[in-house]
Amino acid sequence: MVKTKEFKFNEARAKGTDRSSKPTVMKKFPLKHHTANSTNTTAYIQILGVGMDTHDTMPSILPFFDRQRFIFNAGEGLQRFCAEHKIKLSKIDHICLSRVCSETVGGLPGLLLTLAGMGDGVPVNIWGPSNLNLLVDAMKCFIPHHSMVHTNLVSHTGPLQIDSSAAVASKFKDVKISAILLQPNGVEGSDVKPSDVSVIYVCELHEIKGKFYKEKADALGITVKTKYKELTQGKSVKSDLLDITVHPNDVMGAPVPGPIVIIVDCPTSSHALELISTQSLTDYYSDSSNQSQSGKIVNCVIHLGPASVVNSSHYKKWMKNFSSAQHARAGHVMNEVQNPILKSSARITAQLNYLCPHLFPPMSSSIQHPSSTASDFNFLCEDPTSKLCDGIFAENLLKLLFKMRLVLTFFFLYFCLFLVNLACYTMLYLIIFEMQWNLFCAPMLILD
Repeated sequence: MVKTKEFKFNEARAKGTDRSSKPTVMKKFPLKHHTANSTNTTAYIQILGVGMDTHDTMPSILPFFDRQRFIFNAGEGLQRFCAEHKIKLSKIDHICLSRVCSETVGGLPGLLLTLAGMGDGVPVNIWGPSNLNLLVDAMKCFIPHHSMVHTNLVSHTGPLQIDSSAAVASKFKDVKISAILLQPNGVEGSDVKPSDVSVIYVCELHEIKGKFYKEKADALGITVKTKYKELTQGKSVKSDLLDITVHPNDVMGAPVPGPIVIIVDCPTSSHALELISTQSLTDYYSDSSNQSQSGKIVNCVIHLGPASVVNSSHYKKWMKNFSSAQHARAGHVMNEVQNPILKSSARITAQLNYLCPHLFPPMSSSIQHPSSTASDFNFLCEDPTSKLCDGIFAENLLKLLFKMRLVLTFFFLYFCLFLVNLACYTMLYLIIFEMQWNLFCAPMLILD
């Protein structure tokens, strides 16, 4: 490959070794430090950019927690969509890719450039299949290297772990994420192409601690209130009145398992056959003995696969394993672009079409839709009693809420109580004012 002058300049500037008139400052982007917070007050998953206006990009999934943000897949147009809807990407900590293709990483270079240009730079951890390093090598010529030093390859099934000792602060504090590799059925060993590997992500929130019972603590001789906090943090303390050791299980109720969300990217029917036979997800099935022992229940399954795969009989059979979960389809499900996603570009297209319809056709006619029928987009199952009928088509900005914001809930209740008291005092004041006015006007009427 012959390197041009412009290529050498961009490569030197990315490395921070260009000899320009202004000295280049080597920016180092340390990872963010987070305080562990096992009890999230807010936790939801939001779906961004379903289908887009060109049907050539995969939607992004935004898990939102108190102190950490995640993005699953960064297709083309993600920044434009987030800018129109005022969704901040500067607080993203981790970017997880289900595959490395144009549908999932089309917007990744621009997103990294944006994050690198914010103040002193916003570093993120990038997770993806083994061919992610090829994309990183290709982006080194124009993206600052220090913004991509936190690239992690998912090479095996299991929890995501950061091996670097310097990246301890970026570990998952609010959620545990596990990756399951999915490859085409019947292909083994060295015959598997890196581009054919897909990653399934399992997000498990930490369990909610049980209620602390002060009566039990008093009965066991705990008089120092500082020991209450230690017990709620999972530490055993010595009783003040009795010669015993008090454990957290003695004074606290049973913990509640945290919600579980599974993000499935099954691009082909061959991947679907492998998905049915995989053993890594059996612990999350509704009829699994391990699930009944641990108490973990899958709350939501997000399907990113196309309609031809999701509507197949064997895929629906696999979905029945999650009978208690809410299924959301976020693949290519839009048959027509009735409501364009990128409003600003649609508005400009409509204005140009109004000025000159011959040169600027309307958006609905300029997009070539794949041939599909109504049955291809039917998400209802054959069994009417099955809970799969509760499956929904994912829409843009759809939020799947897992935990309510307790602080705002109490604030809202207090605010409502304040309004009720204010209304009562106002009515009482008006009644007293009316009575005084009647007493004042009565002598005047008698004199008249």
